[in-house]
This record gives sequence, C-alpha cells and structure tokens, in this order.
Amino acid sequence: MKIKLSENAKTILHVVNAILWIWLLIASWSKNEDLLKITFFVMPFIVFFYLLMGIEKRNEVKSPVPLFYPAITLFIVWVVSFYLVLSYRGISVDPSDFILGMHPSMAAALLIFWIGNLLTTALSYVLFFDESVDEKEWNDFLNEVSKYQKLK
Repeated sequence: MKIKLSENAKTILHVVNAILWIWLLIASWSKNEDLLKITFFVMPFIVFFYLLMGIEKRNEVKSPVPLFYPAITLFIVWVVSFYLVLSYRGISVDPSDFILGMHPSMAAALLIFWIGNLLTTALSYVLFFDESVDEKEWNDFLNEVSKYQKLK
C-alpha cells in the first residue's frame, strides 16, 4: 500500500513544523514554567513531522509501516518519558525508591528516552534501510562521495 504526499501536504507539514519551532523558541526564552512544560510535549510533534517527511520518497511512502514504527513509537517514547520526567522532577525521593540507583526522573530520562530512542532508531535502521535506498541511489551516493575522497 502506497501513501501519496502532495506538495500541499508537504508544505503544510513544513509550515506547522516551523510554527512549532517558533513556539519552542518563544516558550524557552520566556522562562515561564507552564509554557516550558507544554514545550516538552510539542517536541515529539516536531520529531514526528521530520520522520514523516523523511520516510516520504519521491512523493510517496512505499509502506505505512514506518509511520507506526519508528515514527509513532518514538512519539510515544518521548511523551511517556517527558511526562515521567516532569512528574518526578524536584520531588525528594528516598534512596530506597531509586531505580537502578537513579532518581525516578533521571531513570525516565535515561532508560525510557535515551535507550528507547536508541533501540527504536537502531532497529528501524536495520528493518527499513534496504527499502529506503535502492541500489542506483546508493551507487550514485558512493560516486559522489568518492569525488570528495580524491580531493584529499
């Protein structure tokens, strides 16, 4: 099943992404704690839009699978980890309640966000790299890179 992305759809994605980036910058500069909390949940949308634009190739998505994995998986990992980090941030916790020796907010950041992103990205690379780059494109890329290697 192929999914077509029109130029209008891509333009809308770029505009919405730009608006979200502007929101992120304004909220960060404002130092308003409530805006910063909302900003944590704006960032997964930015990444989701980048992934959506990245899996599109020649105005179509060959398979809807990358929309669910890694795009939606990463979106969920980000939202859950940000929610947990914000929920446990600044709370005094007894050392016996630490997770693997870490404060719960740090454990959420490290175990869910960092490791979740790493595993999701690495596995999606293994699963989808061959589908996303055909042999002609790969050879064209290697030829282009070889030009720069000859300059050294």
